[in-house]
Amino acid sequence: MRSSVRLNMNRQEKLRRPQELPVEADVCRIKHYTTTRMSEMLSDKYLLWDGRSFAELRDLAVSRLTLFNARRGGEPARLTVAQ
Repeated sequence: MRSSVRLNMNRQEKLRRPQELPVEADVCRIKHYTTTRMSEMLSDKYLLWDGRSFAELRDLAVSRLTLFNARRGGEPARLTVAQ
């Protein structure tokens, strides 16, 4: 077996161990913060959508995709609107 394949398999197995999983309360806090902040931004009629605001909303969406849909970090950021 090639070393890169073996290394990848070992990393995936190690990350799925129960002692390596995050504390459930922390995951709930992150979920609550991201959903609350996204809804605040989207419901604010007077928010001026500058680069910083858009980047914050994009980062919140990417963090939700990454954490709760088991996507790799850079993969959601490369998605296009059509996808």
